[in-house]
Amino acid sequence: MITKKTVLAILYGAIIWLVGETGGPVYAAVMVGTTTVAYSLHADRKMTELEQRLTDLSWRLRHVIKDE
Repeated sequence: MITKKTVLAILYGAIIWLVGETGGPVYAAVMVGTTTVAYSLHADRKMTELEQRLTDLSWRLRHVIKDE
């Protein structure tokens, strides 16, 4: 079964291949590096958001247990 991620990965690979063929391997490497950094920053942001939500929930739980 082909998933959305698989299709996107194949499309991304085709774009990198095309850039590598037309512009050279340096441009392809720059595209891969830029995408990797952008994904890493996005993942860090999501992780920070999830940690904040977990902290908020733990404080709420403490207040609920304290009130009972």
